[in-house]
Amino acid sequence: MKQTFYSAGEKRIVILTMNPLAGNLYKETLEGILGKSCPDIMVHTPSSYLEQGHIPKVDLYLISTSAIEYTGDMTWQVPLGVPVVDISAVFERETFERVAKIPRGTKCLFVNSNEPLALECIVELHKHSVYNVQLTPMYPGCHDCPHIDVALTAGEAHLTPPHVKTVYDLGHRKLSPATVIEVLFALGMEHIVETDSFREYAQRFDLSGLNDDMLLNKSRRLQAGIDILIEATEGGAIGINDEERIFCINRKAIKILELKEERLIGRYYREILPFVDFEEYSSDKTNVQTFQRLFQHNGIDLTATIKTIIYKGKFLGLFVNIQRFIDVENKQHDARSCLMSKGNTAKYTFDDIAGESEIMQETCRMAKRMAKTNATILISGESGTGKELLASAIHNVSNRANYPYVAINCAAIPENLLESELFGYEEGAFTGASKKGKLGLFEHAHRGTLFLDEIEDMSPALQVKLLRVLQEKEVMRVGGNKLINVDVRIIAATNADIDMMVEQRLMRKDLYYRLNTMQLNLPPLRERREDIPVLIRHMQKKMGCSYTISPAVMECIMKHQWDGNVRELHNYVEYFQCLEKDRIEMQDLPARLISLSERYSKSENSAVKNKESKEELSMEEEFVIMSLYHSYLNNRLIGRRTICEEAKASSIIITEQEIRKILKKLENIGLVKVGSGRAGSRLTPVGLSFVERRINNEM
Repeated sequence: MKQTFYSAGEKRIVILTMNPLAGNLYKETLEGILGKSCPDIMVHTPSSYLEQGHIPKVDLYLISTSAIEYTGDMTWQVPLGVPVVDISAVFERETFERVAKIPRGTKCLFVNSNEPLALECIVELHKHSVYNVQLTPMYPGCHDCPHIDVALTAGEAHLTPPHVKTVYDLGHRKLSPATVIEVLFALGMEHIVETDSFREYAQRFDLSGLNDDMLLNKSRRLQAGIDILIEATEGGAIGINDEERIFCINRKAIKILELKEERLIGRYYREILPFVDFEEYSSDKTNVQTFQRLFQHNGIDLTATIKTIIYKGKFLGLFVNIQRFIDVENKQHDARSCLMSKGNTAKYTFDDIAGESEIMQETCRMAKRMAKTNATILISGESGTGKELLASAIHNVSNRANYPYVAINCAAIPENLLESELFGYEEGAFTGASKKGKLGLFEHAHRGTLFLDEIEDMSPALQVKLLRVLQEKEVMRVGGNKLINVDVRIIAATNADIDMMVEQRLMRKDLYYRLNTMQLNLPPLRERREDIPVLIRHMQKKMGCSYTISPAVMECIMKHQWDGNVRELHNYVEYFQCLEKDRIEMQDLPARLISLSERYSKSENSAVKNKESKEELSMEEEFVIMSLYHSYLNNRLIGRRTICEEAKASSIIITEQEIRKILKKLENIGLVKVGSGRAGSRLTPVGLSFVERRINNEM
């Protein structure tokens, strides 16, 4: 390739990117802003550029992140003194408005050429409070891509899977104004920031990414364009010179301080910032210092960051950045959301809960009512009944749905690590701790929901700390000495008999009453067998399979005890899918399923016959089982205290402790299922059949 030489006055930019279409878009952006002053701009992919075999004369390299990852470190090929600017591509403000119009709760794929870019786009949407859609990254080579028929993409619509029905193409992301400014500084063309072309381009974006340092480092070189840059500063920005006069102020500061815009420049700083003490902050005129303060102005809480401006050893004044305290909290929430964006969102809604039985319908109705409050909820139920699914659904219909949902299994993390996970830790809190410290899950879940699964496995020491959080709404990090306010809704779950644990002093009674403000009980699958066909169809639809099940197989499934509940049923549905058959027959069943179903069936029949033939119910046992039967007829649950009160009204003297023993005995022979806490007890299908046969025989 013949090398072309340029005159001394001409400049040359090389844009290196994996996507030539995006590269040409960046080129058009620079040409539009720079106009007649535009240098010669060439777009290359890394491979095509390196194949040239030589490095031509270049004044600036503009390189995308994907190009850097493809080529590794290219700095050894860049001539000494030639600046390199990393491309920062962002969405325009109107893009966030478009996505915000998509119906809330819509599940979407985010399609891009690779995983990092897809995740980067998702994080950017979250950073700008776009939470109405549930986003899953998708890219060529992605394994286990969920079957979702709606997709978003940033100019990569051709990569969308064939099954997707609706595609929202947001277009390629544009060069950020910060990147454009870096290019202008590198080329010595700072004056361009004064032009209408740059101003109009910058106004299409959220400019909060441009920070104070860029403004202050360039202010002496860019005095004429300072108003444009200061508007890009996050929060309200005010500059005070060494004569204690205002030399710059942006519109955000004017709005926050509720000022009139006329004649602000040159005024004595106290007239505008009465809460700033110039002498205190300028006492050291040789070293750059930063002060953080909290003030109240016109009844509004403000945070202020005050920096001394030192240039070449000379004190030039102060730079004050002010923000409303509530805005700072919102930004912290956005930051937490970005940190927790992958794998820590509420994935399920009530549409994901399949079940037509009255008991499940009532459970969901109650859960939706509870979701409207901020009270702590305790979900009890056997393992595999779907406690986390219900917690996720509650979060998604609550007033915290737009904030983080963080879940943790208290039994899955060693006790000595669980405390630091929940409460975080300060720098050097313990051996092996990160030097930067760590936010705890309570802080990550601020203004959202924290789901604590298997709460019964939390140690007594941690129970005390959790109780304090519930009572005082504040946490202290491990190794820390200050309290941090948190606003978190707790949803706890257990598969244990919490009442028994309280009696045995394994669970603190005061914590139990705090957690048990509102209780939901998820019934085991064997107590809502009518939901089994519904669940199977629901799971088949999610897995994309359509096999049928023979009546004999369905009868076997319906008789199975389902100790693993919905999780166990899901495993069998997935097993049947792997058989790749159109119809599942008895010979396709695992031997274990057949043998267990037969054993449970014989056991239940034997228990009833044994009860009927060998043992007569005592008067107290008769009363208890009939009370449960009447509660079933009235579609309500009943607890020991209620049974005790009804017995006294019928002149039967029986204590709650005696009722507990009777219920346990009836549970052992398969007639009753004893619920934990306030969940109440109920007759099993076998117990219901037993009572009805006794009633019919008496008649």
